Amino acid sequence: MLNELNEADFDEGLDGYTIQAEGKIRIFDYLLGSYIVTMIATNYSPYNDLLSNIGMAIPVLLIFSLFFSKYYFQREFFVLIALYLWVLLGSFMSEYRLLSMPGAVFFLKVQFVMMVVALRCNSFRRMRFYLATLAIGAAFLVVPSLYSKAYMQLDVRLLGTVGEPNALATITACSFVAWGCLLFSVRGRWKWVVFPAMAIISFRVLLLTGSRGGLVTAVFFIAAVSWYMWRQGRLAKKVFLLVVFAIIAIVILVFAKELPIIRRFAGIPVALGFESDIEVAGGLKSAIARLEILKQALRVFSRYPILGAGYGTFRVYSAYVYTHTTPFDFLYATGIVGTFLYYFVIVSGWFVLARAKKLGKHDPEIVKNITICQILIIAQLAAGLSLPNHSSKIQATLSGVWLGIAWYMRLWTKEQLKYRYPEEIDMQLMGQEKEYE
Repeated sequence: MLNELNEADFDEGLDGYTIQAEGKIRIFDYLLGSYIVTMIATNYSPYNDLLSNIGMAIPVLLIFSLFFSKYYFQREFFVLIALYLWVLLGSFMSEYRLLSMPGAVFFLKVQFVMMVVALRCNSFRRMRFYLATLAIGAAFLVVPSLYSKAYMQLDVRLLGTVGEPNALATITACSFVAWGCLLFSVRGRWKWVVFPAMAIISFRVLLLTGSRGGLVTAVFFIAAVSWYMWRQGRLAKKVFLLVVFAIIAIVILVFAKELPIIRRFAGIPVALGFESDIEVAGGLKSAIARLEILKQALRVFSRYPILGAGYGTFRVYSAYVYTHTTPFDFLYATGIVGTFLYYFVIVSGWFVLARAKKLGKHDPEIVKNITICQILIIAQLAAGLSLPNHSSKIQATLSGVWLGIAWYMRLWTKEQLKYRYPEEIDMQLMGQEKEYE
């Protein structure tokens, strides 16, 4: 059966059973990977919707073929199906059905990408493959930033080829996540030059976009990666990290008032009634608008607390299409039920990975790859504070990666418990018999 795990995928090692056989990259993976690259490289371009609709045929066909494999019947799979049905139900029952149904279809189209990546990402090798496709697609949008004349400027914010600063920031922040994850996955010394260089380019674009949400995502990711490198690294690596952060801190202290992104952040405390010595530029107006958006989302949620007002109907209640915040998007659109289903998958996946990491703590390969998935979850939750992750095709790819590995590691955990526990019980019984004698 398709990609089904069995006992042949495990090989007995010094500390029990460790993953030995990796899922091979097959023709469908290359097709899906090419689709992901094209989808991201044309994000928000006139050709994006056309390519997305054509590419949807591949995920739909694959999903039907997967019902022959028991590997995929895990609780998060059924929770996601329930979430999708709930979104469709809420949109069908909405007062603005003609507006909500197209929004629900767009939501499902993005979520199908996540589902298919998760269903395919059932090995560490495929995990690295899909992270690479994400990075390649993002590079087509990030690398042109070296030629700033090719990008449009609006006030102090960089627009780029995607036509909107926050959209470009979302892509850039996710590409930054991909560079960091590949740094741990790809072998060879050259990666210490290529990936940091791409990360610097991404960070430059991120600052030019002036997006606070994108920067928050990057900061959370940097913190997670640094923590991992600090714990795993030797003295030289720790000194290197201290020097890098010292330089960054000095640059921020010296040029803080000159950076547009800092002025936009300064608008948040001013909007809340606090004083600031930094010129807020357009940040105050943006912060006030964001606060009003959140208040309006809560008012809509209070009217439809269970079923929600229907996905994509926020423009009826506000001048904005989204709330720019993942939890508030779900609250107004799907109610408390849809919000619970969405975050249940994330929390459940985190605990699966944490348990597998504890069992495989003596295997560096397992610890490294699970840590990457945990970092992806942290970055996703951080980005969700100020970005609509569920409607982002790049975030869909990232979510599919960590969810697929979580499913894979759940089966691996079961195999570990199957082979280890009887041996431990026998040892305990032998010890008790000796004491009795």
